[in-house]
This record gives sequence, C-alpha cells and structure tokens, in this order.
Amino acid sequence: MTHPAPATPESIHDDLRPLWPDLLAGHPKAVHEARKLSRKVSAELALTSGTRRERRAWRDLRRALAPLRDHDITGDHLLTALTRAGTPQPELDTFRQDWARRRAALHAHLTLPDPPVPAPKAGGTRKAARKTLARHATHLIREAHTVLNSRDAEAWHDWRKELKTYRYTLDTLIPTPKVVKATLDALGRMQDAEVVLDLLGRPEWTHPGTASLQRRERRARTRAQTRVRELWPDLRALLEAHAEGQGLKAQKT
Repeated sequence: MTHPAPATPESIHDDLRPLWPDLLAGHPKAVHEARKLSRKVSAELALTSGTRRERRAWRDLRRALAPLRDHDITGDHLLTALTRAGTPQPELDTFRQDWARRRAALHAHLTLPDPPVPAPKAGGTRKAARKTLARHATHLIREAHTVLNSRDAEAWHDWRKELKTYRYTLDTLIPTPKVVKATLDALGRMQDAEVVLDLLGRPEWTHPGTASLQRRERRARTRAQTRVRELWPDLRALLEAHAEGQGLKAQKT
C-alpha cells in the first residue's frame, strides 16, 4: 500500500505529528484521536485568520478517516451485542476474523490527504469565541424544538455536529461543562446506532441473529434520544447564558 505523504512529513501540524505514523498504519486509537483533533483545530481556525485551505485540510483528513472509524465503532457494538446474546465462542472468533479482514480491506484503500500544516498562532480569539458561541447557542436553541421531536436521523446528526463545534469553541475559553459532554455522549450513541442499523440492513450482512441485533440498536437509539431530552433543560439554560455572553470566564482553582 502506498500513501501520498511520507511517514514523517516535514511540514505537519505539531499536534498531528506524533499521530501520523500510526495513522498510516491505521491504528484505531490514532484514527479516533486524529478525528477529534481535526474538530478541535477547525474550531480554533474559525476564530483566527485560518484560511479556507487550512480548514479544508482538516476536513479532508477527518472525512478520509471516517470509514475506518465507523467500522471500529460498529464492530465494538456488534461484538458486545453478540457476546451478551450468548453467541458461542467459535462464532465470536469467526466474527472477529471477518471484521478484521473487512478492516484490512478498508485500510488498503485508505489514501490520506497531505497533512495539515502548522498554523500561526493568533491573538484576540476570546472576543471571536464569545461571538461565535452566541451565534451557535442561538441557533442550537432555535433548532432544538424541531430536532428533539423529530424522527429524522439527519436532523439529529446535524444538530450534533453543531453542538460539537460549539463544544470545541467553548474549550478555548472554559472547560467543557458536564451537560455538554453528557449530551454529546448520548448523541454519539444515537449516531452509532444509526451506523450499525445501516450495516444490518445491507444484503451482505447475513448473520442469523440480525433481528435481535436490530432490536437492540433501536432500543439504544431510543434511550439515547430520551437521555438528550432529559438533559435539554439544563443544556438550554447553559446555551441561553452563553448567548448573552455570561458564564464564559474560567473559574479560579
């Protein structure tokens, strides 16, 4: 397998440099950490003089890694479900081997884009962060009623993506509040269920326990949505405060 970039590029973002060799090797942890880093840096670039080209480099990296990350998440959920269902060990071993072969095939077709380069540090981001947070908070509140009462997975997914952007922007000012993390965790489990259900509905998936797995993921999706709705009053209060520029000073310890 070949890649367009060397294992240790000379021009690469400092935070990505230690991950790059493992990304080329397709290591699951490196894939996960690089995708998180891409969202964090993208949020920071949006507050500074970051160019569209710089933001696009991180977006392209995140998208290139998405199939591997989805495969890893789906495999974890399916293996857990099969184990809890009492699947015999030989069948579990066969599943692991088949899943590893599928991952190897995905990795063989992985072509990473040129790595994002270091971005110059810029000042004056706190004011920009407050303005950006106010905009996102207002939009998240406005869309919440529709999303939280919707059965449209895409609407939930888009709301989750904006809340992620909000979270990483907020991180430039204060530590992420627990209600934001909890909401994102629930939204993440809902999205995982959608990915798993999509796989289970494909013709190539022929496991005899498919119906049971589908019921499990639908229940997980419902529980995740319920959890988000339970958290919403506290999240809304936080968003309303941030929309007014309140509560954005780091607490002294």
